[in-house]
Parts: sequence; structure tokens; C-alpha cells
Amino acid sequence: LSKRSYKDAFSIADVIRIMKESEGTMFDPEMLEVFFKYVPLYCKGSEVLLSNQEKALVYRNNRGNMLAPVVKLRNGTLIDLRESSLTILQ
Repeated sequence: LSKRSYKDAFSIADVIRIMKESEGTMFDPEMLEVFFKYVPLYCKGSEVLLSNQEKALVYRNNRGNMLAPVVKLRNGTLIDLRESSLTILQ
């Protein structure tokens, strides 16, 4: 995630994609499942881009699925991504 002199930092979305692509080779599938279930990937208050190209703020993380937090749209609407077809792009 840190910028280096020889390359830009990875985004959270890039890191998640790389981890999922490496499942079964570099990462144990059971360990990844536990990781994505319990480790918060998006900090509360951080801005994310949703799959509908709308920006939102992370309102809170969902215990048991850290890939799908509750987000707050600019109009104040809260969306629980566990119950939505939307995903976080970055």
C-alpha cells in the first residue's frame, strides 16, 4: 500500500484482487476467508468509489464480511453493501 520510488502504491481494491487471484497458491483459502471475514479493510470515514461510479463514505464495517461495509452516500442514504448489488471499486 505504500508508495515506493520505483512504483506507485497499490489501492485496497488492487490488494484484494491480488489476494483473491493468489488464493490456493500464495494464500491458503481458509485463511483468506477468515481474513476477509474479520479484518477491516476500509477505515470508517474513508471515501470509496462504488460500482455505480458514485462516491461514498464508509459508515461502519460489517462484522463477518469486511469486504461489504455500510456506506453513506452524499445525500445521506446508508447502504449496507451486504444487501446490495453494489461493490467497492476503489
